[in-house]
Amino acid sequence: MRISVVGSCRVQDPLIARGVVLDQQGIGGYTHNTREHLQLLSDPPLLPPSAAISKMVNLPMERKAVDVGDPDRWFVVEVSSIRVVKYESWYMQINRFAQYIGELAGTQFNALSFKSQDDLRAQLAPIPGLPIDAQRIEFYEQGEDEICVDLREIHRQLGGRVLFVCHWDTDLKGRKIAQRTVVRNALNRLVMDDGFFYLDPTPYARRVPDVFVNQGHYADWFKPIMGRILANRLSEVIGVEPLDLVKAASPA
Repeated sequence: MRISVVGSCRVQDPLIARGVVLDQQGIGGYTHNTREHLQLLSDPPLLPPSAAISKMVNLPMERKAVDVGDPDRWFVVEVSSIRVVKYESWYMQINRFAQYIGELAGTQFNALSFKSQDDLRAQLAPIPGLPIDAQRIEFYEQGEDEICVDLREIHRQLGGRVLFVCHWDTDLKGRKIAQRTVVRNALNRLVMDDGFFYLDPTPYARRVPDVFVNQGHYADWFKPIMGRILANRLSEVIGVEPLDLVKAASPA
């Protein structure tokens, strides 16, 4: 059995801490929104036209398609953002995009600092050596309907062998985060579909204090616990015992 993660360290690190050996063939780095996920899963694989675009989309210039046809390969797909940055046909990995822009600007560029497309374009315009046209960059936040369409397409492409995971939807003080609630609501709309499964980590993560080191990362001590929760839910979906999942995902 092959277990793969499309998403971020919030899923990948806990599963590794649990002892699940991940098969990331064709996947590469982290992705956050459904647009990025579909870009990653495209077959034939989309190949960035330049080193600059490669860095900003977090995809290598040469790569093989993700093997989605293996009936023994299951995917955990985390959707953690609705913020979409697009240039031409390419969807930026927002953290890598911000990192690259910051390197060009000679200062830290906060991926959360821009509030609108016009604001982003205005921040990009004065940066020297920018390899893209700032006035052609697009930025928007996805709505539930777009996310649902994308989730169904991801589910179809992966042959239904997928457990979806959302981000916890509160801040460190327990207040709701509107953008994350959009993702959670979209997933809740689809759980009635036959063969559509997801896990919301919020109820587990809010049970005990000091689970988070910041707004986006689990504390190290909590990762094995979250990994067990993820592995248990995945094994339930697949139809195997939790420890069998760890053994099956491990090298022979």
